[in-house]
Amino acid sequence: MDKGIDSPGRLAARQAATIRPDRNVIARRVDAGTILIHLRTNRIYELNATGTRIWEMLGSGCDTAGMCSTLRQEFDVEEAEADRAIEETLAMLLAEGLIDSGSTH
Repeated sequence: MDKGIDSPGRLAARQAATIRPDRNVIARRVDAGTILIHLRTNRIYELNATGTRIWEMLGSGCDTAGMCSTLRQEFDVEEAEADRAIEETLAMLLAEGLIDSGSTH
């Protein structure tokens, strides 16, 4: 990832309050998951239950510490597993242009 995209570790360290769903992305809940459509690229993505919950928390302005706490409670996972899910999901969303990290605005 040499396109100026944050590494997963740097991304997780950043407060998610600066990370928001991109305004060109439409999200629709489907069962336990979510379908994302990026209007500029016409690409379609599917989030599982964990990704869906992270997406919802991004939209509400939750920071990564709050996300971790919520995932631990709702999915009954250890802190390391919750942190890893957040890092991986945020890195993927950023790499695909589905979220805005606030670094360019």
